[in-house]
Amino acid sequence: MKRNRPSRVVGVWIAGIARPAGRAAWLAALIGALLSAAHAERVLARELPEVPKDADCVVRGQVARHDVTWNLRTRLETVPSLRVREGRVTGWIHKLMFRDDQGRQDGSMLAVAQVENANMVIRALVGPEDLNVVLVEPFVVRGAVIPDGETDRRVAWSDDGRIFFQIGIGGVPLDAQPVVCGQLGLERKELGTGNLLQPSAGSTVVRPNAWLSIDGGGVPVSGFDRPGGKSFKRHPDGRLEPIGAVGELRGAAGDPKRRSISFRTCGGTVFGTVAAIDVLGPPKYGQGSSGRCPGTGEHVFGLDRPIAPTVVCPHQIPLFVRTTTLEDAVGFLQAGAHLRIDGGIQGDTEIVSVPDAPIELLGPARLVARVSDLAACR
Repeated sequence: MKRNRPSRVVGVWIAGIARPAGRAAWLAALIGALLSAAHAERVLARELPEVPKDADCVVRGQVARHDVTWNLRTRLETVPSLRVREGRVTGWIHKLMFRDDQGRQDGSMLAVAQVENANMVIRALVGPEDLNVVLVEPFVVRGAVIPDGETDRRVAWSDDGRIFFQIGIGGVPLDAQPVVCGQLGLERKELGTGNLLQPSAGSTVVRPNAWLSIDGGGVPVSGFDRPGGKSFKRHPDGRLEPIGAVGELRGAAGDPKRRSISFRTCGGTVFGTVAAIDVLGPPKYGQGSSGRCPGTGEHVFGLDRPIAPTVVCPHQIPLFVRTTTLEDAVGFLQAGAHLRIDGGIQGDTEIVSVPDAPIELLGPARLVARVSDLAACR
């Protein structure tokens, strides 16, 4: 992956700016260049981030709580104050370039995100540590892995029209891999493996100390990160003893010494060959697991309580996020949408809440609107 190619960079290059010692400090200094050249030192309060004209990638999705729900912030030098809840999300991903304190070119990936539904529109920033996506189609990585469409993948870099993302499959060391923008999305889906593997020849148990030979080496089967997926032997007293991992045999047994096999793991499917002596036959006893793979979204088992009483505002109302020390523009309420006025007047703004909002507030953050704009709401 080549980084030192400023002529091919799509993003913002800030010549002559030395990187301050702390990450928060240099992000604070650079955020103005991301959003507006006229405000190069900081984001001014009550201004929405501008949509980048030359984004490296644009991702879209009708997002629900179990999908990729970005943490949002009004300024990159602050902690996130919002999280996507559900709604139509558009993310403009691009690269912010800078020079470090040694004068070397460096950069960071981030995004401007717009979240909307029938009630409101929110636009804010996604910092590098929160910039996750999912894959929308299966493909093979390094001849041994098929990533799934349910696991968060961190966007690492962009170069020559490609986006590099972290694979994140436990037990299989892999570097960041390149994809084209069209292969990235925000909605989690079961992709399967398509026709990328030989047909299944049935489930089988493999010894726990077996090694899976993959393209360029081998990995221990015991190292895979996979809730459940184990086979057990039942003793006369009822005890279950784990005897191995469950995989899917692939294709016919052409080689008497080795068998092609695949394992479903957290993050995707790993495939290769194992020694035939390590194949123990179909599983007899399994054990369910309530464990879930990391980075696969939030599952909600309840309903939100209704918010009442509410008023209706006849016109569009600008909305802001108030934290302990800041108050920044974050979007607007649609005309005719319902709103709850919760009090807490500070200056010329008052705390409000919106039923069925596409975002939720984090920590001490509060949604506010101008008192003068709320006067017409009934």
